[in-house]
This record gives sequence, structure tokens and C-alpha cells, in this order.
Amino acid sequence: MTVSKLQSVSVLIVAPLADLHAMAVHAFLTRRQAVVKWVDIAALNDNVRLTLEIADVVDGWLRMPTGETIRLSEVGTIWWRRPRLPSTDEGSGKETNEFVHSEWEHFIYGLEPFAAVRWVNPPAANY
Repeated sequence: MTVSKLQSVSVLIVAPLADLHAMAVHAFLTRRQAVVKWVDIAALNDNVRLTLEIADVVDGWLRMPTGETIRLSEVGTIWWRRPRLPSTDEGSGKETNEFVHSEWEHFIYGLEPFAAVRWVNPPAANY
């Protein structure tokens, strides 16, 4: 994968943008000069992209709304704070929405092996 504007990050916060606790942690870490990025994965398919690779290495890349690309294996810590799944199309019907929700859930909660970094509240803890 060709990566442009690769961003080295100390802490990646994965949380809804309106999460007050995440806001406080972000402010605290920023005051301490940490390189902190924040992503709401509910925006996947809107303006956030996630690419996973299982080839020579197992890794993932997160493309932020700003165009920055973050390589998950190069993040120091990922703080998993009650992320929301991407929404489904209301007009698709109940069965389709349940299927799409389940697919997103399995994809998102399967991220841990793609980022062999320190996790705070890892996705596997949700099960």
C-alpha cells in the first residue's frame, strides 16, 4: 500500500467525538506534548477509511478526514473508548440492517491483531 502523509502517533483515541471523557484525555495528553489523534469509527464509509493488510506483514492503515494516514503498527497506544459502529441505511429493512450491523461489528472488533501495540480497553474486552 502506498502511504502518503504518514503520521506518527503516540496515542490514537477511538471514541465518539462527543465523548466527554475522551475530550478530557485528549486535552490532558495534548498538554503533555503527546501526538494524539482521535477518530470516530462511526465515520467509516463517510470520511474515514480503514485498510487492513494480511500479506508480508499484518498491519492496518487509518485514513483520517484530514487526509493524514496513520499506520496502526506505529501507534504507541490505542485507547478504545466505547466506539460507535457505522450506521446502516434505515430504508434497507430490519434483516438487512441486522446483517450489516453484524458485519461491521465483526470487522471492527477484529482489529486488535492488526495493531500489535498497547491497547487501553481492547476490543476483545467487549465480548
